[in-house]
Amino acid sequence: MGYFREFSVLKETRREFWGVQAINFLDSLYSFAFVMVATLFLTNNMGLGDISAGAALSWLGILTSIFFFAAGPIVDRYGVRKSLFLSLAIVTVIRLGMVACGFLAWLPYRVWIFLALMGLSGLPLSIKGTAYQIGIKRYTTKRSQSAGFNLWYIIMNIGAFGAGLVVHFIEAAQPGREHKEYVWVIVFGLVTAFLSFLSAWLFVRNDAQLGDETPGENVVKVASRSSWSGFDPRTYWRRLTRYVRMVVLEPAFVRMMAAMTLTLGVRMVFLYWSILSPKYWKRVIGPEAALGPLESINPLIIIVGLFLLVPIVSRFKTFSMMTYGCFIAALSLLPMVLPWTLWGSDPTRAYYLMSIVSMVAFSFGEIMFSPRLSQYILAIAPVGQEGIYSSFAAMPYFLAKTAVGFLSGLMLVRWCPEYRVLGGVLKPLRETLAAKTLPYWDTPEAMWLILAIAALAGPIVMVFLRNWFTRGMRNDPTVTSVGH
Repeated sequence: MGYFREFSVLKETRREFWGVQAINFLDSLYSFAFVMVATLFLTNNMGLGDISAGAALSWLGILTSIFFFAAGPIVDRYGVRKSLFLSLAIVTVIRLGMVACGFLAWLPYRVWIFLALMGLSGLPLSIKGTAYQIGIKRYTTKRSQSAGFNLWYIIMNIGAFGAGLVVHFIEAAQPGREHKEYVWVIVFGLVTAFLSFLSAWLFVRNDAQLGDETPGENVVKVASRSSWSGFDPRTYWRRLTRYVRMVVLEPAFVRMMAAMTLTLGVRMVFLYWSILSPKYWKRVIGPEAALGPLESINPLIIIVGLFLLVPIVSRFKTFSMMTYGCFIAALSLLPMVLPWTLWGSDPTRAYYLMSIVSMVAFSFGEIMFSPRLSQYILAIAPVGQEGIYSSFAAMPYFLAKTAVGFLSGLMLVRWCPEYRVLGGVLKPLRETLAAKTLPYWDTPEAMWLILAIAALAGPIVMVFLRNWFTRGMRNDPTVTSVGH
């Protein structure tokens, strides 16, 4: 009952909160499905190799990082509603172009057009991501903010779980086909974009802070603080850069960016699960690997875990829970590090078991740290600067995503290639693993060992610098929740 009391305060929210959650669900449904199949689509349907496919995803990360410079000020300036409509309009045009590239094999410069469109999708991604965070804060009261972030995370993971079912359905609809036609995932994205438009139109009508300010006051205050007026491009740019320079010199901003950087090792684990795992599973288990169900484990555990653990997790301070969660998530890679022979005599069963145990452990760590990252950002940000803090906080993650894209291709080539030499003949990787002839440092397990070491470094530093990281935090949502 304590759990449901935690969420009962959501009756204090406005309909805009539920509109943002509907868009969050639809966006997660498509985004996670696309990420699941992105490297496979680029290789199977666009003809790119492991390294080129990874570089293509890095291209998306680079442009998204650049776009995040503008996303925060855009949401601060124009509000959640207009920002959502802008991002959804761009999304629809981009996905139409991506679908055309997927189906029209004769299209000149088809691959380059697709990569350009995929890179440009970083603009609406950055705007929507910032709008979600600000919308949750703006459409909840101080009492309901913690429950609002928890519900946002639950709904996002329900969408992620549904994405696994979407991918499984698309694969199952193509039996016997080794290289699946994943362009249907993007077609599905067009449908979710239309439904998101409808949700925004019906529900998101107001930008005011619930319970604290009069309609429009929040937007006006931010616009006044940043001294934005007029539409002269040079004036706009000067005032924007002055505003950004003012923000980045603040001590709170430095602490926030340091925390976001030190958590990168752990958050990169999630990226590697997303980018490496599709090809990893197809190669160590075989083409018949159940990609969709495997990808659904993480969101399913998070959904169930949040329902079970929210009453316990919410009793801890934001930074403490964020740090504990990072440790658990980093240690979750240990099952992937152990040689598969320790899990049984059958490599298929062993790799399934290794992956499941690791993903379950990582999911519980993610339950603890991921929602707290967002709360930490908003707790340390000065009033009226939440948008720019949120957008800059996401930059290290997307810069890391850029590196992960390049590194994932190199790692696959080095530790998890499609073929290995066995008895002087090229054989599928799974056959060479089953033969037990590879030294440890040539197996996929060595790849996960390197990632585990990198993930553990950040949380260790954060423990020693705890007092510095928590200096100046205001309105920690965990202490304003019902019952606390």
